[in-house]
Amino acid sequence: MNSKQVVLWVLAILIVNVTWAFVSQSEASYEINSSSQTEAEREVNIAEFFGFSKPIPSRLEMTFYSIDAEDKSFSYSLGNTQTSIAQGTGLAPASLVWNGEIKPGEYIMNFESTGSVTTDQTLYTQPFMPYRLNGHIVASLCLIVLSFAEVAIKGVLQSRKTRSADASQTFEKKGTQSSGGTPYADDEQSPWRDPIVL
Repeated sequence: MNSKQVVLWVLAILIVNVTWAFVSQSEASYEINSSSQTEAEREVNIAEFFGFSKPIPSRLEMTFYSIDAEDKSFSYSLGNTQTSIAQGTGLAPASLVWNGEIKPGEYIMNFESTGSVTTDQTLYTQPFMPYRLNGHIVASLCLIVLSFAEVAIKGVLQSRKTRSADASQTFEKKGTQSSGGTPYADDEQSPWRDPIVL
């Protein structure tokens, strides 16, 4: 592998890792409730990442509206029978933000109010962030393996090409031989000479 190829592979590793760094920070949104359709109980399903269940960095944004323009109390809770993720109370109108980590699984968002209160509740997750370091390692190792595989394949092809050329040259050097194995002195003695044109 020459210096130019090394530089190109190093650039490829840098590009792939920078791309993964941006991808790992991307967010996925999950709408739980909306002001046009607010439910007292909503299911929230956080999927695993290819079978892995590391806690996922998350942000829950909530806005509460009082329909009749009067202060109304509300309460919310996100969790399941084993875990309480987030909970709180307040007076609408209000805006709240919760930040933390959520393990993949099934959860319930419960919402209650003393009057006509609607809410926008959206959960933002970063599903790739827990595996950011793993992604950098895997991407770099894959590119390194590909670079060595490229060198090996080119070496095998070049070796075959060289052997084929050597065999062709050896055949040409042997020339045409008689049945006794002795090379003919000239074309006149060879049985494969050009036909005589009368």
